[in-house]
Amino acid sequence: MIILASPKQSLFERNGDNLYEKGQYDLARIEYERALLEHAEDRVNEKIALTLIRKKKYRESLTYLSAGNFSSQYLKAYAALKTGLLHPALDSLNWIAKNQTDESGQFEAELLYGAMLIERDLHEADQYYRELLKKAPVHKKQQTEEIIESLKKYKQLNKKSIWLAGSMSAILPGSGQIYASHTADGVAAFLINGFLIGTTASLYDLERASQRPHTASIVSGIVFLFFYMSNITGAAASAKRYNLYEERLLQNEIREKFFHADYAESVSGIRFHVNF
Repeated sequence: MIILASPKQSLFERNGDNLYEKGQYDLARIEYERALLEHAEDRVNEKIALTLIRKKKYRESLTYLSAGNFSSQYLKAYAALKTGLLHPALDSLNWIAKNQTDESGQFEAELLYGAMLIERDLHEADQYYRELLKKAPVHKKQQTEEIIESLKKYKQLNKKSIWLAGSMSAILPGSGQIYASHTADGVAAFLINGFLIGTTASLYDLERASQRPHTASIVSGIVFLFFYMSNITGAAASAKRYNLYEERLLQNEIREKFFHADYAESVSGIRFHVNF
């Protein structure tokens, strides 16, 4: 949020605000750090955190977000989620639920809690937002509905069957990996298993022709059996990785669309005073 410069601000904070609005976040942080030396208010810590969030230094930003106010706790929850620190994020969201009297702020925290569920389970997140929609303020209904609409894509994902991938590779080594879009792994599995079964068969014929014990062919067979079973489990793992990758793409799409840095800054209510 941008407003005109206030005479109560220090020169360093005003300079930081101007640099921040120009997108020069590293320089803005330097000015804010100087403002801290003049015993600036807690909001400067939050502005430093925002410069770090803009640079995707989420974990570092957490060190500046300890104040007992909505802005600090919301940004802390946001940065913690971006870093994958779910417990600190949940602590901040719980703080907002207990201490924030403004219903709009509480609802924003609930929206952000849904983003945590998106990271964990897309189906659970979908159910959560459907319930949240029932009590959404009028000005937030459209956003909530759009999140639900985006989550519908979860059911439309082109998922690979783990059982089918494993069965295919049991019949033809490598085919399950190829089915799961891991072509290089599939070709490697096919060649290795083909080589081992061919070697085992050749050794068996040689040992039988020379009337020798089948020691070498047994050892080769055991090695082949190991790689054959690994090929089956590998195919199942390839399908699982493919599904996880598709889910991650959708999760990232929803995060970037609804919970980006601009949105977090807007919700936090932090004001930047600029000179014209």
